[in-house]
Amino acid sequence: MSEYWKTIEGIIRQAIVGEEDSHALYKNAAGRVKDPNSKAMLEELAKEELGHKAKLEGLLKRGLTWEIVEGEFKKVQDLKLGDHLVAEPLDEQADLQAVLTVAIRREKESHELYATMAGVTCDETVHNLFEFLANEELTHKRKLESAFEDIVYQQF
Repeated sequence: MSEYWKTIEGIIRQAIVGEEDSHALYKNAAGRVKDPNSKAMLEELAKEELGHKAKLEGLLKRGLTWEIVEGEFKKVQDLKLGDHLVAEPLDEQADLQAVLTVAIRREKESHELYATMAGVTCDETVHNLFEFLANEELTHKRKLESAFEDIVYQQF
């Protein structure tokens, strides 16, 4: 295990990089798709990833300074529809199916990281943050899986 992953700060910094990468992926994909609904979904996901990044940066700069608003947190069930998909590296010729596959896998990995972090922290506020972020990533995964079903499975 990398030394970087042995501290909370290192894990948070790596999570910030992941949020930046996801934001870039969604913005790039939104610029390439023609379907207005897919474009809107990808742009919304990109915006949410920036929000996650800001929350994580807040932890590093001044500690946790926000609370989850009552009723904002809605637990999402993981349908695991995209868990069997194999993500290939994206290139200039990648189609929407390839982008969705990579995005689904990224959201799955982000969810697992945040869920693990929620499970190992002793601080209730930090636990709530990671649980909230894990749920957000699962929400993104579910949106992407729905789009995958609508777009890819529609071809069959």
